[in-house]
Amino acid sequence: EAFEATAIAQDPDARWRSRKSTAAQRYLIARLLDLLAALGTPEADPGNMTRGAAHDWIRKRGGNPRFNTPPTWPETLVK
Repeated sequence: EAFEATAIAQDPDARWRSRKSTAAQRYLIARLLDLLAALGTPEADPGNMTRGAAHDWIRKRGGNPRFNTPPTWPETLVK
């Protein structure tokens, strides 16, 4: 969230966007592809992308699942 709020993250012409995707991005894309397949919505591997394209691909699919915050239980269903 902190990065997304910066001007450089919002700049479609920022230099970082044209660089080669990072190993961490490629790993996360592979894990997201596994998760999507497990959920019954498989997608084709997007292959080699720039850092900006990988960022956008990951963000469009919900971002990094490690930072996912599940919704709170409704009070009527609290365990």
